[in-house]
Amino acid sequence: MIDLLSYFGDEMVTANLYKGDAGSYVNGEWIPDYDAPIPISIIFPQPLNQKQLLQLPEGERVQNFVQTWTTADVEVRELNRNTDAIEYNGEFFLCFQLGDRTFSGKFKHVILRQRTADE
Repeated sequence: MIDLLSYFGDEMVTANLYKGDAGSYVNGEWIPDYDAPIPISIIFPQPLNQKQLLQLPEGERVQNFVQTWTTADVEVRELNRNTDAIEYNGEFFLCFQLGDRTFSGKFKHVILRQRTADE
């Protein structure tokens, strides 16, 4: 098995992971609640290719998506919790989709969607 850390370890950059908690409603508006930031390492975010974009739901394709790989434990939206958020270079991204496999038993493929002003 190939050890991807030996190949991509130098390409890792530091980002902050915000774990999504349940949140609450305030005056009828859902306000997500995030824990304190956790420093993590990710491979520099890259744009999705055309094939990956076509696999996204139609209404979502117009948003800003990037992909990355990380060894951190990230999660997407569940019934009783918000999706995790990753901050890199002052930009916030929401964990939109996780790859269906890990690479080298360590790296997870994560598709991130840039957070909009109203999220």
